[in-house]
Amino acid sequence: MYKPGKSVRPIVSAIGSPTYNLSKLSSLTISKISNCKKEEGEILVSFDVCSLFPSVPIPQTLDYHRELLELNGLDDKIIKEYIRLTSICMNQNCFQYNGEYFQQHEGTAMGNSLSPFIANLFKSKFETEVKDKFEYFPRVWFRYVDDIFAVFDTKAISLDNFVAKLNNRFPTIKFTYEVEHNEQLPFLDVLVIRNSENKLEFD
Repeated sequence: MYKPGKSVRPIVSAIGSPTYNLSKLSSLTISKISNCKKEEGEILVSFDVCSLFPSVPIPQTLDYHRELLELNGLDDKIIKEYIRLTSICMNQNCFQYNGEYFQQHEGTAMGNSLSPFIANLFKSKFETEVKDKFEYFPRVWFRYVDDIFAVFDTKAISLDNFVAKLNNRFPTIKFTYEVEHNEQLPFLDVLVIRNSENKLEFD
C-alpha cells in the first residue's frame, strides 16, 4: 500500500504512447534555489500536498492554461487548438493492468510527460490566489512539485488554522505539514538545520 486508503496507484510509462511527443513538447521544468534567514518567532515548516497528480482539477487548470497563453499574446485560434490538444493529453490516460484496460478519469497521470507542467501550473495559480486572498502568507515558501519548505510566523496565525484555510480551497487538494524539531527539519533528501545565528545550514 503506497498511502493510507490508497491500495493502488497507477504509475505507467507514457513513452511511445500516442500523446507522448505532444505532451513532451508542452512540458516545462523550472528550478529555483534560494537562501534565507529565520527571524525571531518564526519556525521551519514543510508542507506536502497529498497525492497531487491524481488530485489536480483538470477543468480549472485548463482555464489557468488558457489565461497563461492569453497573457503571452497568442492568437485566439492557436490558443483554442493548444487547449484542445492539452485536453486530449489529460483525458486519454489509459493503461493496461493484468490483461485489462483502464482509464483514469480524475487528475493527471503519473507517467504522462505533460503532467508535471499541468500540476505545477495549477499549484502556481493556487499559490498566487492564496497570497492575494489570505491575510497572512509565509514570507519564505519554496516548492518542489508537491513538497514545500516554508518559514512560518506563528504570531500571525496558528499553523492549524492556516492549513485548514489551504484545505478549504479545493475539495481534492489537501495539505499535511511537519514542523522543525530540535532546530532541524527534513526536507526532500536533506536535513535543514537552524544554527545559533538563525541561519539555515544543510546536512
